[in-house]
Amino acid sequence: EEARSLLDQMEKLEKAMAMPSVTLQYQLNLGNYELYCGQLEKAAEAMEKALAILEEYYGKDHSYYSTLNQLAIILQRQKRFDQAKEAYEQVLRFGQDQVYFNIARNNYAVLLMDMGRPEEAMPHISKVLSVARQQGGIALGEALRNQARAMGLLGDTGQEAQCLQQALPLLTEAYGPEHPRVADE
Repeated sequence: EEARSLLDQMEKLEKAMAMPSVTLQYQLNLGNYELYCGQLEKAAEAMEKALAILEEYYGKDHSYYSTLNQLAIILQRQKRFDQAKEAYEQVLRFGQDQVYFNIARNNYAVLLMDMGRPEEAMPHISKVLSVARQQGGIALGEALRNQARAMGLLGDTGQEAQCLQQALPLLTEAYGPEHPRVADE
């Protein structure tokens, strides 16, 4: 409720100022709000508007690809897998050597598994794990959880169980024992 109120205030400010930077911030916040609320069409529309502003006024820089990553997440949740795949691939081409984009690589691996292609996800999971092992915590827990899923999809239940055993304490610490990502495991 508070977020909606702030968004309404931001919208009034955006209309009054009519500046690309203010419109950009409004669209980004609106997109994330709608994603949180499960309004995926509205979230995608806001992110697409934000991307257009970023490209026109700022170029295709880090902010552009971070926003494209958000759009890819939305497209993935909408089960628009081909469009999500294309977006993630653009993000990864830009940020292939940047730690920040390890989350995008992780999301891309999940997308490939969602598409029934766990064998294609494995090289990405390996790259994610190499960075996540240095980070520890939730980053490592999520990467191990996704490796477990891939192993299960590939029929290696022994490896799946081993990865889950490693992931569970990290995910429990990050999310708490009642969180669905912990309880489901």
